[in-house]
Amino acid sequence: MTFNPPRQLRIQKVVAVMPSVTCAIVALVAILALVGWVFEIEILKSVLNPRRVAMNPATALSLVLLAISIWLRRKEPSSRGQKLTATIMAAIALAIALERLSQSWFPFSIHFDRILFASHLGNNTMAPNTAIALMLLSIGMVILDFVTREKFHPAQILIISAGCVGLLSLTGYLYRTSDLYEMRGFIPMAINTALGFVLLSVGALCSRPERQPLAGLLNDTLGGVVARRLVPAAFIVPLAIGQLQLLGSRLGLYDAEFGLGVLVLADILVFNLLIWWCATAMRASDMRRRITEQVLIESEERHRAILQQAAEGIYLVDIENKRVLDYNVAMERMLGYGHGEANHKLVYDFVADDQTNVDMRLEQLARSEVPLHGERQYRRKDGSLIDIEASAVMISYGGRRVACTVAHDITARKRAEQELREAVRSEREAHQQLKDAQGQLVQSEKMAGLGQMVAGVAHEINNPLSFVSNNVAVLQRDVRGLSELLSLYAQADAVIAERNGELLAQIRELSERMDLVYTQQNIFEMLTRSREGLRRIQQIVKDLRDFARLDESDLHEVDLNAGIQSTVNIVQGKAKKKRVEVALELGPLPLITCYPAKINQVVMNLVSNAIDASPEGGRVIVKSVSEDSRVRISVMDHGAGVPREIWGRIFDPFFTTKPIGEGTGLGLSISYGIVRDHGGTIEVGDATGGGAKFEVVIPKRCEPKAGEVRDGGIVERGGS
Repeated sequence: MTFNPPRQLRIQKVVAVMPSVTCAIVALVAILALVGWVFEIEILKSVLNPRRVAMNPATALSLVLLAISIWLRRKEPSSRGQKLTATIMAAIALAIALERLSQSWFPFSIHFDRILFASHLGNNTMAPNTAIALMLLSIGMVILDFVTREKFHPAQILIISAGCVGLLSLTGYLYRTSDLYEMRGFIPMAINTALGFVLLSVGALCSRPERQPLAGLLNDTLGGVVARRLVPAAFIVPLAIGQLQLLGSRLGLYDAEFGLGVLVLADILVFNLLIWWCATAMRASDMRRRITEQVLIESEERHRAILQQAAEGIYLVDIENKRVLDYNVAMERMLGYGHGEANHKLVYDFVADDQTNVDMRLEQLARSEVPLHGERQYRRKDGSLIDIEASAVMISYGGRRVACTVAHDITARKRAEQELREAVRSEREAHQQLKDAQGQLVQSEKMAGLGQMVAGVAHEINNPLSFVSNNVAVLQRDVRGLSELLSLYAQADAVIAERNGELLAQIRELSERMDLVYTQQNIFEMLTRSREGLRRIQQIVKDLRDFARLDESDLHEVDLNAGIQSTVNIVQGKAKKKRVEVALELGPLPLITCYPAKINQVVMNLVSNAIDASPEGGRVIVKSVSEDSRVRISVMDHGAGVPREIWGRIFDPFFTTKPIGEGTGLGLSISYGIVRDHGGTIEVGDATGGGAKFEVVIPKRCEPKAGEVRDGGIVERGGS
């Protein structure tokens, strides 16, 4: 049987306000007593019965201090300042009580009350039983929140003891038995003082309702219900029946023996009625409990059947000690344990994760009401790992915080996903390789077509160039002869003058009009410059043929400097158009075994890129150096340079930093493949003074690789 919730709520509210109400009543009564002592108003000194002994002023002051102390500590937690003030006030009241108790041992006591009211007190001093109750209650308030190692609160015993002293005195007043409120040789405890101790004890106990004895009275169990029914009767019934028995004896209705018998019979009757009342309630509660237990058993069996037959793995973990409380058959099969083998194991035994991470997730789950989802790896009994998709939520039962986790084995799915990712990656790599090969094939076909075109143009130019060169040479020879002949004719001017002066005049006029002397000198220079131009054309044709080298598609020992010079001569037109100087710093090189046309293509790509990257008026430097077993070719510019974050991508196919339409992104990729096929390396870096620097390192002897098929610069490996 549980307590009625509305009634329980009302009682809790009453208990919550009791400390404030009792402290206010006691403080008011004590303050009225002090006012009565100041102004000699007897009715205020003993509020309830002015014909009785008055409350001692020191007692009144102590009760005010204790009322304030209890009011400050009426709620927990209270502030540090409130605790300190309450403790100081209780300590002052304790000092007053100890001073009164020490009067019998120390005749020179202070007598606080006589310091303030020496002329009014007379024989009114604090009674020893009052001092004892005051001492007990003061000590209880000083150590109110002290708890022993066994979770025992000694303050509760002291507070109850002080209340019992006050209740004993009130009982004496009720039955007019002075021995209960008066000690021989001392004044009796005032009735308002006794009531003050009872009320303060009740207020102090109600300030901590979670402790005994209030905890037993206020709980919602069957014991609490029975206690709440019997405790009031245990106080009220004996007092009422005893008062009736005493009243009948005084009125002469019956003698003391008869009255005692009636009292005993009445007590027996009342308490048996109470017992019958409680037994009826307990029987009804027990029946409801049995029905509830049966429902709970059926519910547990139903839920356990559902739990055990669930396809997903389910297990419970105690968040405090991290141990497994329960799990279903699916979880057993998933982890490879037998029936009951995993019970009470630590959760770390099968969660394949760092212990700190597991603790962190459990704490996060305990603080949050939101379920946690995630993928984890679990360790089976045989030590193998499986992938689990888990969803956990925190539940509470039996006073425990429990993590309920639903686990689904996704090992097969993860394996399939991994295989799919590998297949997609392989497909992407194959697609990229195909794309690279297509791009390189297109570029290679372009270069091959360019080489054939260059060779054809060079051949077509060579034919007319040959006879033009020969004709110019013959013309130069004949003009020299004609010039000599004219010089001889000039020596016959005197003879012509004698024979035909008019003819001589015409000859001289024509000679002067055409400036024969200048014409003879200039014609030789014109022919010389023409032959020089023809030689330059022959050199350009030779450079084009050297660059294409269609007749050198196999390995040859060549001078790379000659190929570099020819390649630079070809791109000089582009450099001059942008006003960029191309400087050659070529060191002596031995003959290198390589594919000459491909190396020329690499140099052209690097030099062309350097010219594009250089500003107008810039400078490109091409160096060649012979090292131990290799040759190093460097191309440097003074442009903006290559950002470091793209160094790892600059040789990727189709990657370019040039604007759309100005670059294909294949030049450096093809150059990288050519250098790699020669067993060399190509690297990018920062040039001294700013700009980019590309270095090509080629071994002096390039050995063909097994299984290579070269076709227009494309290298394919593998396959049969």
